Amino acid sequence: MTRTPGPRRDWRVDMRADFAGSAPMEVDPPTPNGRWQFELTAGRIDQDAEDFFGRGYCHWLAGAIHSMTGWELATVDSSGPDGWEPAHTAVVTPNGSLLDIFGERTADVVRADHNQGGRVETRVRDVSSVHMPGDVITGIDDLRGDPLWWANMFGDDDSRSVLLHYARLVLRQNGYGEDIAESALESTATSVDPAPSHHPSTSTAPSTTTSPGTGGGATMSSIEEIRAFLFGSNEKATGLQGLLAQAAAEAQDVTAGIQTAAQGSANPAIQEAVSIYAQITAAVEQAIGMVTVARDTLGSYAATL
Repeated sequence: MTRTPGPRRDWRVDMRADFAGSAPMEVDPPTPNGRWQFELTAGRIDQDAEDFFGRGYCHWLAGAIHSMTGWELATVDSSGPDGWEPAHTAVVTPNGSLLDIFGERTADVVRADHNQGGRVETRVRDVSSVHMPGDVITGIDDLRGDPLWWANMFGDDDSRSVLLHYARLVLRQNGYGEDIAESALESTATSVDPAPSHHPSTSTAPSTTTSPGTGGGATMSSIEEIRAFLFGSNEKATGLQGLLAQAAAEAQDVTAGIQTAAQGSANPAIQEAVSIYAQITAAVEQAIGMVTVARDTLGSYAATL
């Protein structure tokens, strides 16, 4: 993770802030899965909430939960071209499990969720709150050790009220409502004005080093940004390879199932179906090879920048 450094702000954070209704959110660059617009609805952890707080702003959600509970954090790192890169952050519950927008899970399950089917090496490391966010997000050492660092990234009251709402929601839905500090219990919720859309930050919007985006054609401003974009594209390519490999395996399973059911039948329809699925498998495997060539070519070019 990286952000554009900005002046340190002395936030007076109202930990009781809350919101009702729905809140449109926009991010730039987009999240690792390519999304930049979200509709977050109070009291609901749906696909938008999971994509926003699970694949883009997980570090900030973990930071807010830490401020409410005092629990420490753990970060999942994935192995990339430049070494270990932070991919996800959750809080460590008193049970030793990890808690995030997806619920309470073991560390092994969370780590496996980011190893792309075993194709990427991952690890889980404990990150003391005194080292946040500097040990996870670059360009933000001015806030290292500040327990309210996450508020600096959500630069308006409405956005912070959404973040705090979801921090409480995650805790309560997983049986940890009583662990919320009294000072962080919500006051009367206010509706978030749906227009204009809220940005987590206007001048210091976070951006991911693993999969940044150009934000609709914006010009890359530095070699570092170009390199990060290329490496981010290759991460998506690795994910695409995983999906293609799964598709090939399923096509093979279908073929085996047909052959088992047919019990060696020479029926023309059976033979035609088997032939078609064999062609599909070959085509998908060819596509995997093409993606590999493109990924390796981009990786080699990025390494020369």
